[in-house]
Amino acid sequence: MKKILFFVVFIFTLQISYSLNTSYIRVIQSVQPFSAANISDSGNRMVFIGTYSKTQQGIFLSQAPLWQHVQPIVVTGVYQKDAHVKLKSFLTDMTENPFTDFDGPIVSDQYVAFAAMNSANKFGLFYAESSRPMWKMHKIVLVGDQFQKGVTFVSLNPPYTFEKHHVLFLAKLSTQQTGVFSYDIDSHHLYQITSTRYAEPKLTDFLDMSVNQSDFAVRALQGNVMDIYLYNGDENFKRISPAYSQTSADHSVVGRPSYFQVGEKPYVIFPVAMANVRGVYKKYGIFGNLANDNDKQLVATGDTVPGASDSFYMLNNPSLTYDQGHLYFTFEGTTKQLPDNVGAYLAMLDDKGAVKLTSLVNPAQIFDSGHVQQALLGAVSIRHNNIPVSVAFKSGYYGIYLFQVKD
Repeated sequence: MKKILFFVVFIFTLQISYSLNTSYIRVIQSVQPFSAANISDSGNRMVFIGTYSKTQQGIFLSQAPLWQHVQPIVVTGVYQKDAHVKLKSFLTDMTENPFTDFDGPIVSDQYVAFAAMNSANKFGLFYAESSRPMWKMHKIVLVGDQFQKGVTFVSLNPPYTFEKHHVLFLAKLSTQQTGVFSYDIDSHHLYQITSTRYAEPKLTDFLDMSVNQSDFAVRALQGNVMDIYLYNGDENFKRISPAYSQTSADHSVVGRPSYFQVGEKPYVIFPVAMANVRGVYKKYGIFGNLANDNDKQLVATGDTVPGASDSFYMLNNPSLTYDQGHLYFTFEGTTKQLPDNVGAYLAMLDDKGAVKLTSLVNPAQIFDSGHVQQALLGAVSIRHNNIPVSVAFKSGYYGIYLFQVKD
């Protein structure tokens, strides 16, 4: 892995207030952990990974209006005849490290796509389609598969989104170039949208991305410099985090972006870890171009936690959306008093450009009659003001909850 240069952050924080009205329902509760949940663009379906039996994992689906009717759609250890494969495990983070990039399944109103290891210990990407009476699973690609003559896939990132029956994902080829790929479910055709070979400006690696309406933002390297770029088509990328300079020893790190397009306007938010002191980051922030074309700090270490006599410490994993004339985003965070306990939070940008915050699951407070250890959010965790949250309780119980924004 290449050594990465770091950047100084010039901080401009928007005004923050605290008034958002939400409610929630408990979707499912268990003594076994769940992954974070992703929600469909329609806001009507969510998927997550959980325990199916003592020796099997499952991908579970919950959907409106009967959110509490949870059904398994794919399980490990069962031969899938349509994909000609038996799955060994799903790639996911089961509440062990909530600040790791989310690798869980994604969902549309007809399909679920996911990453998994098969029984031959080969990593691959798959999708399942709704088909009565059961879901049918199909292979997209495995590590080692040929992309074109003499070129194979050497690594695959989990799928990021569905766009008009297309599954988008990042992959590295045997040529050592990283590309953005799209799999057409209808034609079963796999093609490359762009790659580091043709990117302008010259980019050396794509690390992760966020997709909306067939456009996307990537976290990428240009040489040894990590930054956020917006894809403008025709192999052209625009750097959208201009607040960073390569000349500082601040040792800041940019995290995975969340992208959402409103009309012709692209909006992007992303986390930044700052002020590295002997390997420990002292400051964190959620940045984005929500107020204007330049990135602003939206939430930061030291801001007051809504409904608590505490302040934020670590901030990560934002997810952005637009609904009823407002931009909303969710994020995970720890606090100064509880640095080891992760909470889930919601923000809205009001008409005056102020950020309104609310706590969804705050570890400092009793939630659903229990003490919270941590709360997890998916990479796509808010659509049409529906927000699934995976909660681990200190009692050893786990739950999936669906929050709904009333404002």
